[in-house]
Amino acid sequence: MLRMMFFAGLGVVLAGIFLYYLGVDSGLGWGLGLGLNISIFSAAFIAIGKAMTAGAVVPAEALDAARSQGRIGHAIVQSLSQTGTKINDEPVCNIVIAVQPPHGQAFLGQIKMIVPLTHLGRYQPGELHEVAFFGKDDTHVYFTGAPSVNPPHHISVPTVMPPAAPLTLIPAKVNKQGKLYTPLLGTGRRGRPLRFLAYASALLIGAALMLLPFQDRVLSGYAALSQQRLTADLRTEGQMKYVVDELERRAGHRNAVDIYIGNDRVMASMPVTAGGQETDDWWFSKAYAEHRGPATIQPESAREQFSMDEVAWDSIWPAIEKGSEQSKIPVTDDLMVSVERSTINDVHSPDFIRSYGPVVVRFTLEDDYHQAFFVMDAQGKNLKMTGRE
Repeated sequence: MLRMMFFAGLGVVLAGIFLYYLGVDSGLGWGLGLGLNISIFSAAFIAIGKAMTAGAVVPAEALDAARSQGRIGHAIVQSLSQTGTKINDEPVCNIVIAVQPPHGQAFLGQIKMIVPLTHLGRYQPGELHEVAFFGKDDTHVYFTGAPSVNPPHHISVPTVMPPAAPLTLIPAKVNKQGKLYTPLLGTGRRGRPLRFLAYASALLIGAALMLLPFQDRVLSGYAALSQQRLTADLRTEGQMKYVVDELERRAGHRNAVDIYIGNDRVMASMPVTAGGQETDDWWFSKAYAEHRGPATIQPESAREQFSMDEVAWDSIWPAIEKGSEQSKIPVTDDLMVSVERSTINDVHSPDFIRSYGPVVVRFTLEDDYHQAFFVMDAQGKNLKMTGRE
């Protein structure tokens, strides 16, 4: 369970990174903050759990059953060394023993177990112990602490070349019936595919829970990724179609008061309802339109609105390139394009200096020394340089 929590935390971290890539700035903070905490705490408890495996748990009923079933053998200590780990101020030790099981040949084994400080003398080289064996492969053992019955004076371990490493033995943890307490998913090779499946499922569940509140954003991002447009320059041909469609999907209509287009972000002021005067700000980035609340500057009239279908969006990038060629000023990532209604300049008009005129597209090219100002109509025609500095 702890390992599954570890992978669930890892899934939260990966989901946070993915959200940040999609433009959700808070995704990285939440992903790292929550996911790393889950994984770190899980890893700490896993480490504590591993250390706790050095302690044996064998009820008296299980030990009596082992005696009656002839699962008692002997062991002579060959060496003892402390690992440096302590549990409740008692050292965890590596003990190499020569083991004589109740049946079969003697062998050399090694066990990591807690040895109380007051018992260290009993586990010095040459000390004989009675041990009980549990499990199908008899690798789970328990030092009974009882005097040996008919103890061997010597245990001869068969010599093999090259010398074999000691067999790893495990302190037994059993219930009253003598059955081993084992992890739900097991620890052997046979359970490895199931463990991998469980860990992968935990990772996916952790990621899904992190992404669930942002499912709309994720779906938009996935669509953009599949079409290779997630990081495309939004000023270039073919990109604003997706921006307009996304703004309509989120806002419910295709009307706007003004639109500012950058290489990686589009900022639009759009009425709350088509034809209404109250206006909200929307920001499009990484394939998603985010509602930013009421616009700081509200329009004087609904007449400032225009339909985004009035604009030939694919004409903007060719116009920028033409303006760059004409002004000899290169296009930079900082260049912003504005789309809005023009100001009425007729002093005799009741709408003088109000933004009720035809929709126009404006942009400014600049470098360290010069600026050039351009304007054209919504259909991408009549591109003019209106000034140069």
